[in-house]
Amino acid sequence: RSLTSRRRSDTRKTTKGGVRMPKRPRVLKPLPLLDEPSLLEFFREEGIKAIHAETIWSALVKGKAKTLKDLEHVPNVPKRLPALLEGKFAVTTSKIVSVSRAADGGTTKLLIELQDGSRVESVLMHFGDSGDSAESDTKRQNHDNENANEDGDGDDGGGGEEEEEEEEEKKKKIEEEEKETGLPRKEEASASSKTLKKKKKKRQRRHNTHKRSTLCVSSQVGCKMGCKFCATGTMGLRGNLMSGEILEQLYWAISVCPPDQPLRNVVFMGMGEPLDNYHNVLPALRAMTDVKRFGLAPARITVSTVGVIPYMRKLRKQAPDVQLAISLHAPNQTLREKIVPTSTAYPIEKIMAALDDHLEDPNVHLTHSRKVMIEYVVIDGVNDSDECAYELARLLKPRIGKKGRNLVLNLIPYNPTDVPEDYRAPARERVKAFHTIVREAGILTTVRFEKGQDISGACGQLVVQSEKKRKNKSSESSAATVDIEDLAAPAAPAPARPGGAHPGGVLTSRRRNRNKPPSATRAEKKLEKRPRPGQADDNKGVMGAAGGTSTPGASETNRQHWGYYAAFWVYIALLCAAIVGYAMQTAEGK
Repeated sequence: RSLTSRRRSDTRKTTKGGVRMPKRPRVLKPLPLLDEPSLLEFFREEGIKAIHAETIWSALVKGKAKTLKDLEHVPNVPKRLPALLEGKFAVTTSKIVSVSRAADGGTTKLLIELQDGSRVESVLMHFGDSGDSAESDTKRQNHDNENANEDGDGDDGGGGEEEEEEEEEKKKKIEEEEKETGLPRKEEASASSKTLKKKKKKRQRRHNTHKRSTLCVSSQVGCKMGCKFCATGTMGLRGNLMSGEILEQLYWAISVCPPDQPLRNVVFMGMGEPLDNYHNVLPALRAMTDVKRFGLAPARITVSTVGVIPYMRKLRKQAPDVQLAISLHAPNQTLREKIVPTSTAYPIEKIMAALDDHLEDPNVHLTHSRKVMIEYVVIDGVNDSDECAYELARLLKPRIGKKGRNLVLNLIPYNPTDVPEDYRAPARERVKAFHTIVREAGILTTVRFEKGQDISGACGQLVVQSEKKRKNKSSESSAATVDIEDLAAPAAPAPARPGGAHPGGVLTSRRRNRNKPPSATRAEKKLEKRPRPGQADDNKGVMGAAGGTSTPGASETNRQHWGYYAAFWVYIALLCAAIVGYAMQTAEGK
């Protein structure tokens, strides 16, 4: 197959759970130059060494080449290569449509338009404030929430892990000696705990004052998982992003990111289910962690999934150093099916089994700053009760591991979005009570520190709103050309289609003919083409008693219905007469 036909974002023409699926796969021409599979395949076809691809990617990421012509000045790039790439590849196939910044400067939202006109969103979250304002104090108090948003900052908290373990071991030894000897050593124990607290505060202060940024990227246009609380789920799946399109979000984010807050973390928590587009997400992960390209640490990248079990296992084998986040949102299968309709395909018991395999895999290194995250959107009156909290604690407690370092539960208060369900954000007291119950069970629990609410920071909200604006504009332009008689008819908001209309103003003659006998359909079509007496008067529209207007062609359709009714009874009468005549002839013969 040709390069263009092979490198397309595959999607299936199906309908699942009432969610609309794309009718055809997305095909890009030219292809993204950052797309690793496409470029390497092109090099194989042209007989070019793959090492030159690394040189090109490095030049793009470092800003040495912003156009294909600039590659002519990049050392070690074959002279004929830029001409070969012309028309088949582009440095970027997307563009930034708008940049929205939060009032506090903590969030920057990018609306990106792809080559085919589809739009996705990427969110930059900025952390680290050395000021003494009340706002920075709030951020310091919520440092765990910051970690939940950016999913771990490997270097900032992991340096004192060994010291923390030593202090805890000393504390345990002191307690054991007290039990054996019966002599109290409370002073040493308290001194040890005080030292541990001081070191924790020191690391916390260093982490909060360190300026950095986290990028939330999208992996699909829309999403077919249909989560009830997510605005992106209402869009349905419209296409998968190529790995190059995913990397272009990172490319654009670096250009927008403030110099004093460099981009250090990436989370796949934007539009779409990443593991549903695994064959494009995996090359993007390789590019992000490649030192010759973007050079991010694998521990600083988090892939969030609703629980696509087969690809959870593949991710563990092919990218074990990348962090995993599971969108759970419910403590049992029954409740989860109400919130996440597609969870029927992957029950919560099987997801927990896959999680156990992930935690027990020796290739997956879980440390103080690297844990599996369990995401839980707290919705008022749906999954925020004490019973849900206790049930969730029983589900996760066997999996927390030694010192509770395997898992971290991230509670996310629901952010109202444009979804059909009447969901509400929970009260702070309810979230606090839920947090207390789960934390007392020994599970490390944080509450998501919301950022960017004033710029519609909820996942998928900006894209949905922009589409609604475009739809409203098109409806306003069409409404400007509506006839005055149509405006006076609330029962028939749309203009009548050719061939007449149903009395309700919805069905056309083609649909009406489906319910009629096949023998009468052709004759009726011929009659409809002929002008009937009084047809002009019927189509004028007569104002009824209710103040509405009769639909054009309504009286004509009524006459047709009465004709069928009369013909039916005439046929019955003739049949009865034939039966009576046959009976009389039989009687006379006898």
